[in-house]
Amino acid sequence: MSDRELERLFIEAYHRLHGRMLDQAELVLDRESARDAVAEALADVWYRWHLLTPAQRTDGYFITALNHSVIDVLRGNHKRVPIEDAEEELERNTARAMETISRGDTAADVLDVALAVMPPRRREVLLLVKEHAFTYAEAAEALGLTIGTINSHMRLATKDLKTAFTRAGFRIADGQLNLLPKPKGDAPND
Repeated sequence: MSDRELERLFIEAYHRLHGRMLDQAELVLDRESARDAVAEALADVWYRWHLLTPAQRTDGYFITALNHSVIDVLRGNHKRVPIEDAEEELERNTARAMETISRGDTAADVLDVALAVMPPRRREVLLLVKEHAFTYAEAAEALGLTIGTINSHMRLATKDLKTAFTRAGFRIADGQLNLLPKPKGDAPND
């Protein structure tokens, strides 16, 4: 692939992801630090872009770079925040954001909110497996994780999606994310 084509692909990804990356970083950082983290992540991706295989040039790769950058910013601010604390903060923010979903929201709206507030690594794993059809082994290799970690992220991502869709008044059929609207007046499933 030519350098020009690689640059075009990067610019397209940048325009598609920049706002989402900034929003995600602002869940745990102040605006200025979030901008710094996003800029650092984008620079890191650009630096490695020509070394990546086409299968690695995914949105998930950008999000992984952002995760590392956010953690670096947190540690660099002398807060010495362990990664577990940062992940707990993302979980709390996810739960608060899920409260914005209400009965009657469209499936597309619910999915957008659920993905936007899902912790970055979890979203990255979900998108690799469901959108890009990676096997758990392929996702583990691409992200440098174990298959068990991929399994955990998928379990938690599925739980997040079920919570979001149930909150909006959808029913999950047969334990799958086949969405059926609930009849009006039904109480939400637990």
